Amino acid sequence: MLRYAIEIRDAQGDFPYQVLLYLGDRPTNMESCIMCKRGDFGGIDYSHRLVDIGLLTRESLKSAGVPELYGLLPLAERSTRMKESEGFLKDCVNDIVSSPISVEAKQQILVRAEILAGLTFDGETIERIFREVETMFDIERSAGYQRILKKGIEQGKIEGKIEGKIEGKKELAIDVAMKLLRRKFKRIPSGYLERIKSQELSTLERITENIFDIEKPEDLDRYLS
Repeated sequence: MLRYAIEIRDAQGDFPYQVLLYLGDRPTNMESCIMCKRGDFGGIDYSHRLVDIGLLTRESLKSAGVPELYGLLPLAERSTRMKESEGFLKDCVNDIVSSPISVEAKQQILVRAEILAGLTFDGETIERIFREVETMFDIERSAGYQRILKKGIEQGKIEGKIEGKIEGKKELAIDVAMKLLRRKFKRIPSGYLERIKSQELSTLERITENIFDIEKPEDLDRYLS
């Protein structure tokens, strides 16, 4: 947070008012300040606001007058939601549905609330609670849902490409390691060959890089898992 503050000051000419929202399942034990004195040589006296959402009440979020805060309801009242679980989440969804905000805003808030609920509730509970309101408000056609879906598809494509490239590199690394070892040794026990095929890319690269230090097949034990 201090680094962010300094970078923002450098870019904008002034320090921001900083608020850190903590969304964890357990009470936070993070510090919200840095105080370090170095005698006559100065020091640091820095602080920011730290808000533990789990300590806030649902009523405080609803009465704040900021519609976006409704999306945080599933993470409020930590002790209550841990005791009541599904009943608490159902109340949160009902709060959003009955809120005095537009249908479009409710669509976006319900999408956010469902995502944030995933931080503390299991998938089956979320599915049961949100299934009806998703149909009621046609959530899948909302701009927020479509944007998240699009990002998920794009991310899946990227991850697929990366995984394919890594797998291709691994196959090439296996081939290179095998050829180098067969050239160096006339006979290699089949057990070593099978182990090489199951190694990670980083291990295979280490073998090829250190091929001149491998004087006998048994030396491969230093590298193979």
